[in-house]
Amino acid sequence: MEINIISPIHVQVSRQIQNIVGRSLSFKGEVWRRGRFKMERREYTKCLVSKDGYTFTGFLDRILTMLPCPPTITGGFSKVEYDESLEIPPTGNFKELREDQKRLVKSALVKQRGVLKAPTGSGKTVLAASIVKKIPNSKVVFLCHTKTLVRQTSEEFRKFGIPCSVFYGEEKVLSNVTVATIQSFCKLEFEEQNQFDVLMIDECHHVSGFATVYGKLLSKMTATMRLGFTATLSKQKEGELAVEGLLGPLLDELSISEGIEEGIIATPIIRLLPVKENSMIADLGNYKDIYNAGIVTNRYRNNLIASTAIKYQKMGMSSLIMVREIHHGELLSEVLTNLGEEPVFVQGGTDTETRELIKKSLNDNLLKIVISTAIWYEGVNIPSLCVIINGCGGKSDIRTVQIVGRGLRTTENKDEIIVVDFLDPYKYLAQHAIQRIRIYVENGWMGDENA
Repeated sequence: MEINIISPIHVQVSRQIQNIVGRSLSFKGEVWRRGRFKMERREYTKCLVSKDGYTFTGFLDRILTMLPCPPTITGGFSKVEYDESLEIPPTGNFKELREDQKRLVKSALVKQRGVLKAPTGSGKTVLAASIVKKIPNSKVVFLCHTKTLVRQTSEEFRKFGIPCSVFYGEEKVLSNVTVATIQSFCKLEFEEQNQFDVLMIDECHHVSGFATVYGKLLSKMTATMRLGFTATLSKQKEGELAVEGLLGPLLDELSISEGIEEGIIATPIIRLLPVKENSMIADLGNYKDIYNAGIVTNRYRNNLIASTAIKYQKMGMSSLIMVREIHHGELLSEVLTNLGEEPVFVQGGTDTETRELIKKSLNDNLLKIVISTAIWYEGVNIPSLCVIINGCGGKSDIRTVQIVGRGLRTTENKDEIIVVDFLDPYKYLAQHAIQRIRIYVENGWMGDENA
């Protein structure tokens, strides 16, 4: 049995190994093709080991664990040099790395390929900055999927004494440490993309497939050190394999329960509110129609959301209401305004400067009720936030945990975050509510105090 490490991207395995690992490195995909009368869905199986034995280098650890005896390994590539003595300086509330952060940084430096998993609010940017500090002779690109995250990360890096440039919009500068949006970076020429030794990806669960923007980019980048940061990993087979193959396996993690025990993460307190059934909505059959009538334009539900936010406001607590559609946010704003409140609505058309001002005002308790679309589902830290209201429903594990994550950071005055969710009674929506409850239970958030 032989394995030839060809590059940071690909390895080639002998036929014996192909037969052993082929099933493990396969996933089911789907394609829509025009049939005689309509578009038809067709399912196929994709194996990530080619006929010639080529597969992605990130699968090497998985392959080795599956073999009955050690194979002969040839080829390889150089690791990035690091200096463990170099530390990021104290700044603001940061004094020094916690023990869990030291462990995760050590894993990244030693293994250099894979994913660090830590809850939102536990300091993933601090982890990244510490790693960058310890590899001073390498060129690093840190990829984000939004401008807000680029701005937030670059500001944090500079606070820790790491000079960096940003690459997005009108500000497109490449340097030894570059923080870029994936959208801008993927438009660069091949030679410019491959000047970097180190590739880091924020919210790496967005590497959800091999044909995605991330998948295509990572399939051709030659960076030897590849690290992903996330609070949630995909449970879909293709997403799981894409992250592992293109970045590497899970290197180390801080679980949410560990974070709560250490006082790093706020304890979510789940509040489930029943939604009164409307027979006219119950008679609908199409998911899009049900979602629109049962969630977006549902007067009873929107009034329940508004009254809940107002109740907590009167208790001196700030609320962030998450929605999926702009129209839903507009309707909620109207309901709250009619009730005498002055809500703020953040959506895709809100410019970056305004978003930052709103976030600061919410964190400083100058605002008590903010509504947001998907632009704040991830990567936005609001430590003082008291209440998350999931107004958008949904069934995604990643999305549900990410929404809760907006308020998971602890402060001197906060060690709990209230999460308000809804028991929708309609087809599809009820199933989705059950899925979210399952996620809350699996994370240990549905204890007796949530009954």
